[in-house]
Amino acid sequence: MIKPMTRGSCHYLLPENHTPQDSFTLLEALGKVKTKAPEKSCRTYFDTFDWRLHRHGSSLMEERRSHQIRTWWRRLADNMTLGQISMSTPRFARDLPRGPLREKIASIIEMRALLPVASVDVVAYQGKLLNKNGKSVLRICVESAILNEGGRFSLPHRIRLEPLNGYRKHYDHARKLIEKTLSCQTAEAELEEALRCLGKKSQDYSGKLDLNLVASMASGSAIKLILEQLLTIMECNLDGARRGTDSEFLHDFRVALRRTRSLVNQIKGVLPDQVLERFRPEFKWLGEITGPTRDLDVYLLKWPTYQMSLPEPMRNDLEPLHGFLTLRQKKAQKVLARQLASKRCQRLLREWREFLEMPMESTIWPHKAEQSIGKIASRRIWKTCRQVWKKGAVIDDSSPPEALHELRIACKKLRYLMEFFQSLYPADVIRKLIKTLKEFQDNLGGFQDITIQTSALHQFRQEMQQERSDLPDSVFMAIEVLIDHVHCQQLAFRKKIGSLFTDFSALANRRTCRSLFRQKVFQKETAK
Repeated sequence: MIKPMTRGSCHYLLPENHTPQDSFTLLEALGKVKTKAPEKSCRTYFDTFDWRLHRHGSSLMEERRSHQIRTWWRRLADNMTLGQISMSTPRFARDLPRGPLREKIASIIEMRALLPVASVDVVAYQGKLLNKNGKSVLRICVESAILNEGGRFSLPHRIRLEPLNGYRKHYDHARKLIEKTLSCQTAEAELEEALRCLGKKSQDYSGKLDLNLVASMASGSAIKLILEQLLTIMECNLDGARRGTDSEFLHDFRVALRRTRSLVNQIKGVLPDQVLERFRPEFKWLGEITGPTRDLDVYLLKWPTYQMSLPEPMRNDLEPLHGFLTLRQKKAQKVLARQLASKRCQRLLREWREFLEMPMESTIWPHKAEQSIGKIASRRIWKTCRQVWKKGAVIDDSSPPEALHELRIACKKLRYLMEFFQSLYPADVIRKLIKTLKEFQDNLGGFQDITIQTSALHQFRQEMQQERSDLPDSVFMAIEVLIDHVHCQQLAFRKKIGSLFTDFSALANRRTCRSLFRQKVFQKETAK
């Protein structure tokens, strides 16, 4: 845990036409105020595309002055400084200097890139309140700021009071004086003010579905609502995936695409057949063209783990593999960028949006689209539950990887269905089921992923031997040791499969599934 570097400060929005000198004159009622010449700076706030810092309750701000650049990490609630570095804001947490600050920010933003979200030009008028002995007892800063984006808009002037150790009462007296005399309230963080003036909303993106379905809703309307949210997620991530801004753009794009394909394939008879015939092959194509880049992204994301799994003397011998993967990823990203910018991709997403916005009155919709989503969803989930239990019951230590892969696919279909329609059922009950299923599915997924990784690492080793005859044998030995380590991880995943399936298929869970999906116990039957 990083300890705050400073105490929290208090901000007030000043009345219109209230000048910095007016503020200093007011505070002279508490003692002498010593001022400095005004300083100009440019502040740029950074966060990830999905607002991970903001969700954490903090902000990262780069401040550029005449001959100085600093990046501040501060708490949003009270502007308390959590850390600072004398450098511009890097793109990724890994580019920060080693230390607690880097570790903490990395734990929050992980693989995501830091992107500018707001920029303001600031003129700061600074002063200090002195006591009778001439000692500083309070820092004062009056700021005027102009948005440096989308036109130049002035933000309301604000005053910041910052307490000094041992002089808390002077801080409290100054606050009371400002609140009583100017009748002003504490201001929210400068970032929030800037975002509002720009018409932006913090935390406006999430890769998770936010649905509120009711059991009586027509199945066609419910399916459209789910698919529209999934398409919106794909649209939000398209540009970042094309540019390769960070790996999570493509990840979220593919997850939304995979969920779309799963839904249209599982809920049969609700969507028009001619529409499915048009879009199914195109969605399959979209999955195929995004796969290679994502696979290479995953290898690079796992790289620190790969490297640390080897004995320390061998770790540097893996660097040629890292260079090989990085070059492959860059080439794959260039190909992907062209494909995502192609007319085919643009037409696919545009026409899919046009279909989803088509009114339900259209004659192409089948009659099943008018049936209630509660019955259709429950029937399909119950059937898929039974398929998972049946496939899982025959799994033992001798089961081939293909059987485990089929079970994993069945679990993924079931989890998607539960997540699509979870708002239909009692929240605490369905969430518990999803959690247990996810643990089982993730373990199966880990086993399958390592199967693919092992094969890929063998392939990479062979290609490197063909392309780089100058590499020493120690490089290929390190790759073999890595493959052995990955194989050991696979065995660990395999050992857990039986116990995790037992947890999910326990009698209590079977009874819960029967109650929810066969007897159709819904959270709410109709909209209020």
